[in-house]
Amino acid sequence: DLGIKVRWIIDLTASSGQVEKETEALFARYRFEKGRDWRSFRGGTTVMHQKYVVVDNRRVFAGTMSFTPEGFYLQDNVDLFVDSPKVAAAFTRATETYWNETQAPGQWPEMIAPVEGVMVGPDQRVSAYFTPYDGHIVIEKLVEAISLAENTIEFALPAIADPRVSSALEERAAAGIRICGLVDQSLTRPDHWKHTPALRQAIHEKHIRGMGNFLMEGRRARDLMHASLIVIDERFIYTASANLLHSGEKHSANRTADGGLFIASTPLAKQAVEFIDALRLLAMNGG
Repeated sequence: DLGIKVRWIIDLTASSGQVEKETEALFARYRFEKGRDWRSFRGGTTVMHQKYVVVDNRRVFAGTMSFTPEGFYLQDNVDLFVDSPKVAAAFTRATETYWNETQAPGQWPEMIAPVEGVMVGPDQRVSAYFTPYDGHIVIEKLVEAISLAENTIEFALPAIADPRVSSALEERAAAGIRICGLVDQSLTRPDHWKHTPALRQAIHEKHIRGMGNFLMEGRRARDLMHASLIVIDERFIYTASANLLHSGEKHSANRTADGGLFIASTPLAKQAVEFIDALRLLAMNGG
């Protein structure tokens, strides 16, 4: 009604016919026209797993939260507001690619160019990468950041199934870096830790801020642990809609439209550590 251009991209791949009808009815209620104002992935080779909003080509809201009642009220998530035309432009480019993908499933027309090292505040920089084309870059950048850790690595993750990431954490744990974190035990299989005994030992036995390190038990963990967050040396942050699985890779049979953010910011990193500590206390106290 205010003349603001709105475009939505949603994923109905796993939805029932009833959900699709309800979605179309909801958009129709607000006079959003299919094809012009919104499009959906349906039955293609790509799964839309991104969660972000771009406003006025300047501000970005992005993170791990799905726009569902569970996402808003039940799950543990991490989301950021970034006020930067350069960062917003990168997300807008991604949106154009995804928008075209809905019309030609599986036919990605172009690479999604990342944005790197954008200054968004005093001593605060943001880099953004997009999968599936940049899936390998996201992992490479994360492994590099982990390998440079000097003091601490703290995390809250659904799982660590990518062997490159677990191997990088294993190396830092063996080097004496203090590591603690939470993963969703319902998504973590024994073979995920098969080759990383030092990492598992570090998670279970070392202590930071007087709190034990352990895996979050599976009590509704699939519903609760939805954050993907790693904090390195209380200075660098990684967060993403992308889980540390193989689905975000370019060569995955089921490609996933995802993204990863890297932020250099001491104040924000300290807040992220407080969030991880709160989750650990919550798990220790049985929720």
